[in-house]
Order: sequence, then C-alpha cells, then structure tokens
Amino acid sequence: GKKFDGRKNALVYMKANNFPPQEIQAMDASLSYEGWKHHDSLPNGWKYRKGSTSGLDYLTSEGKVLTSHLQALNSIKANYPTEAVNNFTYFSQNWNKSRPQPSRAQPIAQPPRASIVKTEEWKTDETIPSGWRLRHVNGKQILLAPDGSQFQSRRQAFQALVTANYPDEDKAEMFDKLACEGFKANELLPFGWIYQKLDGEINFLSREGKLITSFRNAMQYLAQSKEFSGEEIQKFKMFQNLEALTSIQPTITVQRSQ
Repeated sequence: GKKFDGRKNALVYMKANNFPPQEIQAMDASLSYEGWKHHDSLPNGWKYRKGSTSGLDYLTSEGKVLTSHLQALNSIKANYPTEAVNNFTYFSQNWNKSRPQPSRAQPIAQPPRASIVKTEEWKTDETIPSGWRLRHVNGKQILLAPDGSQFQSRRQAFQALVTANYPDEDKAEMFDKLACEGFKANELLPFGWIYQKLDGEINFLSREGKLITSFRNAMQYLAQSKEFSGEEIQKFKMFQNLEALTSIQPTITVQRSQ
C-alpha cells in the first residue's frame, strides 16, 4: 500500500483518485487526531487548528495549509462569494475574543468561557434532495451532503455540484430546491437563470452556478459574454424595467364619505 507522512496528505490522495465517499469521509474525520477542527463559519471542507505561534493554521478543501489569518482571508476572497468572507470574518473575531488575555493583576491565565452552541441532530427534510440532511446550529441552517460535505445554503450546495460536474439529475434535484431560498424563474431571463430578492437587493444565479449580485453586474456579464444573443439581452432589459415598475408602490387616497 501507499504510505503518507500524515492523514492530510492521505486525504488529498484519496480525493484525487476518487476513493469511495465513505472512505474519504472517514479519513476526513480522522484529521481530528492531528488537531484539525471543523467550524460552520469556515468555507465548505475547510478546517482549522492552533498554529505553532499564537494564531491559527487553516486547511483548505484542496488540502493546502495556510499559516496565517491573512493568507486564509486572501484565499477566501479569491475563491468564494462575499458571504463566505463575512462568515470567516465573524469566525476570526469570535476566536480572538475567546482567547485568554494577559493580566498583570492576575498572573494565572483564566481559560475562556465555552460558548453555548445550540445544535440539532441531522434530519431529512422535503426542502432538500433525497440522501441529504440538515440541522440548525445557533439558528443557522447547515446542509450535509451524502459524501459528508457541508454547506451553509442550497445555493452553495448547487454551485459545488456544478463545479464538481455531478450528474445532471443531482444538479437538477438541488436546483429545484433553490425555491426554498426564494429563487424564482422568469421567461425573460436567459435560459437556466433564476433570480432572488433579498433584503431589497436582487441576485441572479446562472445555469453554470455563477452568482451575480445586481442588475448592473448582470448586464455587464451579459454584454461581455459571447454566449448571449441580442434578443436575450433585450428580454433581460424588459425584466429589469418590469421589476422597476413593480417596485413602485401606488399611492392610495381614501376620502371620508359625507
């Protein structure tokens, strides 16, 4: 058999050579013996552990070790959406707060208080595809894929399936569940596109799983790409105009009867 100098390198080899998902999941879980831990605020597949200095080391989903907060942040900014960057910032801030602070008046360092994490058991649900499970951690919903991968939204899960070139039926099943996160189809959008209104903003998701976060960015994407016809661009402009009209609230005057 092939020998490795650590579980991390063994896991990278197993992923690259398409080992059975249950074997990959077991090896991934065994990384805890080397100090690696999972956290829901890190990108899918990432882990962390205490570094050789006062900070943390990070292990990416590709098996690369990042030895500083800045390296990890730059990697997430380059490869993940803004949501992942915000989650990582939240994780870093909370980890720094939990670190024991030196005190002259109290020479013996006190251990940080353990935070109370409200975690549900994994369960099946009609809002996710067959074979998937979900649970809530401190009010945040986490999805668990059949291979053990975890995602913070159905959109992230769908994007991962597209990136990994999963079978069309797997992608289609998750695509249908995006309606649970407010995504809708419209005949004026390019083929395979859906949209989502969130906190007064509008997002678009292309058939390739690309998230586009405004009308302006979407129009730039359509104009710069050679994949879309002039007719498709005109239809998109019509959709934008209709959305602008529907966002205008009519003024209603009520008169008291004499």
